[in-house]
Amino acid sequence: MIEEVPALAPHRTNLHRPPMKFLPALLLPIAFAASLRAEDVRPIPPPGIEIPAADRAEIEAGVKKLGEEIAKLNELGKSNPLVASELPNVEIFHKSADWAVRYGEILDAKQIATAKTHIAQGLERAGVLVPQT
Repeated sequence: MIEEVPALAPHRTNLHRPPMKFLPALLLPIAFAASLRAEDVRPIPPPGIEIPAADRAEIEAGVKKLGEEIAKLNELGKSNPLVASELPNVEIFHKSADWAVRYGEILDAKQIATAKTHIAQGLERAGVLVPQT
């Protein structure tokens, strides 16, 4: 005779509910972020120095001129792969001077001269890439 096997009771699982033991770990960063005020957070990097107006104007004019040269080289680079491959070697000097002034990252008066030097180096490299006519 065949014995009847009792039906197994359904096993309850908590697949649809996350374990509560992780809740404090999730709420802790939120509580910490909410406790911070903008005044309490120290800016990194520290704010830069005030650039004299004459130096700022000279750097901004150089950045504008270098940007125009880069735009010309960008157009030329569409038909000349050598210019296109060397263009980043000019753009890096533009970004160096532009971003330092724009984002207030000149931290020392000596860096003003460095920004001017970078503009001159960028213009020099741009001049080398332009074909002589």
